[in-house]
Amino acid sequence: MRTKFSNKNFDIVMIMDAILISLACVLVIMAFREVSGSPVRNARATANVLMAATDDFSKDKVLHSGSMDANGMIQFHTRLDEVSKRIGNLGIGASFKVYSDHPNFAGVSDGENEFRKNALAAARNGESTPSEEFVEEADANFIRMAEPLKAFRDCSQCEVLGFSSYKKGDVIGIREITLPVGDASARTIKKLLYAFGLLASALMVYLGLIIPMFRHYRKEQADITVRADSFEKQASTDPLTGLHNRRYFEQALESYLEEFNAVGSQLGLLVLDLDHFKSVNDNHGHDAGDLLLKEISLRLKAITREHDVIARIGGEEFAVLTPYVTEERLLKVAERYREAIQELRVDIGNVILRPTVSIGVATNANGEQHGEDLFTAADRKLYEAKRNGRNRVAA
Repeated sequence: MRTKFSNKNFDIVMIMDAILISLACVLVIMAFREVSGSPVRNARATANVLMAATDDFSKDKVLHSGSMDANGMIQFHTRLDEVSKRIGNLGIGASFKVYSDHPNFAGVSDGENEFRKNALAAARNGESTPSEEFVEEADANFIRMAEPLKAFRDCSQCEVLGFSSYKKGDVIGIREITLPVGDASARTIKKLLYAFGLLASALMVYLGLIIPMFRHYRKEQADITVRADSFEKQASTDPLTGLHNRRYFEQALESYLEEFNAVGSQLGLLVLDLDHFKSVNDNHGHDAGDLLLKEISLRLKAITREHDVIARIGGEEFAVLTPYVTEERLLKVAERYREAIQELRVDIGNVILRPTVSIGVATNANGEQHGEDLFTAADRKLYEAKRNGRNRVAA
């Protein structure tokens, strides 16, 4: 009985050991596949985030500096430089390029290759998924991702210059993100997994590798999310004041105006400009000017309603979108801003600064269809307030 019992126990132990070893092998195989594919997945996810967060050039930035040429090429150059610098500053080895076969873009287009040629053809055929290519090289691997580059403005001079014309919204090229696939750590982990698989130690695989691997994977995903949120915030926030920046304001202005016109509601716009700000920089230095801008921004945020949009759109220029207000009410709001700035006292050490602001007011009561028109109306009133002595509201 004792021997039979011992043999039975031995069989049970062997069966349990076989099950554990089998489970360990399955886990090793699953982990091996997970680790093998994670660098490419992470690179693809990062490329998707960057592509989504960057300027897609599909909209005309009517308030963007340097947009005065007929076809918007100066504006395109400026915006392309901004996107390239932002992606380069992330420090992850990513690069941003555009490719177009139209002569208008010869000065900014990168050279043609098979991937770009095929990606452009796919974009023009209306394929919705981004084109993608994985490149293996001796010392590094890369992933390339491409999405359509659409014209944000009609080409008004193409026929004059002898080029084929295009319209706003036409596919004129591709935007391309190139990102290195960091697989050094993945190769190390694969070697460890292979060794653990030979040992068939279920407990060691589970406790020593599987759990840390999945924790590492989740951490990488969390890092990507944090990086994407940070990049998106940088793209829409003025770094000095913490207010929305010009880019965000332009998009909000167009979006708000379209929605409010559609339902026949009133939308107000205030454009504010600090009086004699240049003399602050000239007489007291740029540090004093920056401090003044920060204090004014805090005061403006303190009295702005939750659903209003406030932004710094230039050096000493601010703008506020105020929904659902009559013109009479909007004038009172503007006066409240003016008085709040007038009451502000900023101590810069050797002198107390007492800023004032001039404000231009406009609404969509005349049926303005474009943000540029509403902004121009408010801007004219701003300069009227300046001409009439500053520290006043004009509507």
